[in-house]
Amino acid sequence: MFTDEQRILLLCGLLVQKESALQQAVNLNEANWMQLLKIANQLWLGTTLAHQLATSSIWINLDDELQTYLDSLKEFSQFRNKELKSLAVQIQTLLNEHKIEAVWIKGGSALFNGIDTPTGKRWMMDLDVLVDDSQMEEVVNLLIDNGFNVDFDIKQAFRSASHHIPPIVSPDGKFGVEIHRNPLSFKSEKYLSSNEVFEGKIHLDMDSVWGWQINPTQQVIHALVHDQISHGHFNANAVHLRYMLHLCWLVTIFKDSIDFNKVADTISDLKLIEIVFYLCWKLFGLDTPLTKQHSLSGEKYWNMALQNQTDNKWSFKNGTIIERFRISYSPENLHLLYGNETPLWVAAIYNTFRLLRRRLTLKHWKKICKRTDHTARAGMMWIIYLNK
Repeated sequence: MFTDEQRILLLCGLLVQKESALQQAVNLNEANWMQLLKIANQLWLGTTLAHQLATSSIWINLDDELQTYLDSLKEFSQFRNKELKSLAVQIQTLLNEHKIEAVWIKGGSALFNGIDTPTGKRWMMDLDVLVDDSQMEEVVNLLIDNGFNVDFDIKQAFRSASHHIPPIVSPDGKFGVEIHRNPLSFKSEKYLSSNEVFEGKIHLDMDSVWGWQINPTQQVIHALVHDQISHGHFNANAVHLRYMLHLCWLVTIFKDSIDFNKVADTISDLKLIEIVFYLCWKLFGLDTPLTKQHSLSGEKYWNMALQNQTDNKWSFKNGTIIERFRISYSPENLHLLYGNETPLWVAAIYNTFRLLRRRLTLKHWKKICKRTDHTARAGMMWIIYLNK
């Protein structure tokens, strides 16, 4: 019988192919595998788990049904991320043709800088790209002229104080593209500004074109601030595993190019630094110059996060989902999306339809999965798990 903590530790071990976790997984029965898969899918880590198991030493020991399911997730994420890469290249080509300088952030750069290797390992929500504030309107109009769609008040979005406008939808309707005027929310600008990003940017090889990405040190700062401070996970005693794993991938890929002293000085909250890097070590085995492997504060934070989960606050998932819905229905966001002249109660109804319209149906899932039935079935299982 597994405790919640044991399941999370096992999942994290499998996500980085820890040998002890792999040997433990060999002996799991069907019920335990279902629990593990359910947690992984709820945390948007199902595709990562599939990729890691498929290249692990225990793959041949897994039963055929489990292999088929994991292959489905792997195939789906590969197909999705390949399409996202093509979309990013299309956008970068347009920007280059019009001599517009942009910097890819978060998943947009991860698709090309080695983090999403093999393709599909990192689950992608959308694309994020930073442009100069003075060129935002030009970029949006350029995308619209090339078949992209918007479902919000453009003029209102440009006037808003948000660090990015609502997602612009790709011509095929599958993906969102967020155009940023700032890498972080304006309340977090002191940690990393747009000017600092553009001054420190480095080249990004996007297969057939060249683009830009944030430099490695700033990527670590951005990952820490975006997740722990801007989204409030640190103050809520929440452990956002997907973002924490992304941080571990960043450090692993760019370790020799990261100035960890600058990371600590910029964040300035030594307790946050100690706890986050302790958890990265405890869960994923990441060791850095900032890691304290015997952190009382880190262990206390971890135990509180587990307690929150036991109390059905679910620090590993629902805290983030609830916060996103709260923001989505805030008066500021509703005015941004539907204009100040729209009554809030009407805007809330519009927003509900907008969110429901983005739920993937079985028909749509089959279409984007090349009509591969077992992949569509796996995708639908994933949605069911996410919405339980």
